[in-house]
Amino acid sequence: QTANRAQSALLLQELDSKKSPYSLISLDLDDLKNANDKYGHQAGDSMIVKLATLLKKVFSENALVCRMGGDEFLVILMNGQELHTVELLEQFQQNLQEENKKSDTLHIHVSYGYALSSEVSGQKADQIYRRADERMYHMKEVYHKIHDRRRKGIDKEEVLTVQSENSK
Repeated sequence: QTANRAQSALLLQELDSKKSPYSLISLDLDDLKNANDKYGHQAGDSMIVKLATLLKKVFSENALVCRMGGDEFLVILMNGQELHTVELLEQFQQNLQEENKKSDTLHIHVSYGYALSSEVSGQKADQIYRRADERMYHMKEVYHKIHDRRRKGIDKEEVLTVQSENSK
């Protein structure tokens, strides 16, 4: 079972009061609207379920996977697991690539950012979450810039092909 926003807030309050080290990973499913528009909402729902399943598979030990709403997720790593945040994210990316090889049409891409409670002493969980979220949005921005350029490049090629065919 994936936790919800309220359950994540309770755990973060508890971690703040205990002063326990942890890391937060903010994740957002990219291009969900496009998948919904192109393949239908069942396909989009399937992408969300696959993402949740992958997150729970990789981040199962000393972690809580939370669906914050829509296509946004939060992973809270604690009890020593926060020390392995980068390695676990790499493992998650590998699992995601393997999952994407299974489908010719629907590929899941996720933007994410993470922050450690130890980065700045004295910060509360909401500040650490905001830092992870900002980093996720930066990754998302880079992803969309790259894909927008690709789409424009493809569109230019198509226009050039049509123009050359029409000039014959």
